Amino acid sequence: VRMIGVITNIEKQKARAKKLEHAAKLDTFTGLFNKAAAIDMIKEALRQNPQQKHALVLLDIDNFKDFNDTYGHVAGDVVIKLVADSLKQCFRNTDIAGRYGGDEFIVLMEDVRDISWVGQRLQKLIRCEGDGFRCTTSMGVAVFPQDGSSYEQLFLKADLALYNSKVNRSTLTYSSNLKE
Repeated sequence: VRMIGVITNIEKQKARAKKLEHAAKLDTFTGLFNKAAAIDMIKEALRQNPQQKHALVLLDIDNFKDFNDTYGHVAGDVVIKLVADSLKQCFRNTDIAGRYGGDEFIVLMEDVRDISWVGQRLQKLIRCEGDGFRCTTSMGVAVFPQDGSSYEQLFLKADLALYNSKVNRSTLTYSSNLKE
């Protein structure tokens, strides 16, 4: 009886696969999570921690189309990266920040104990400056579970709050402050 075997170390292959899997979740332009990955991660966080309070934030760069039309798309790209970098600095490692599309971003602030703390964090994002450019942002916030028990419900409330921020030029609106 004879036996032949081959032992192969696949650690490098596994590490490369893990790196590729992580890269597939990122928006390559900003380094934030892409839309699909951010949504999946947010849904999973809500499912895993239903007893905690979370804040879903939608953020949009004000007058971005006008900025692009005036200064060009290269300058617009600089501003998008500026806001993305501000998001990375503003939030904790446990929070989920992603680029939703174009000049829109989505963030889930997990395990929020105090809503005033959310506002303090978000105040840092109202005006972003750097690389010779500055922009302002508008934000809408919905709180889990009071504003909704699912991602879809929270998103709709945060989107409505963002719309109200833009219309009323108030930069930051909480869903709970809106009249139904």
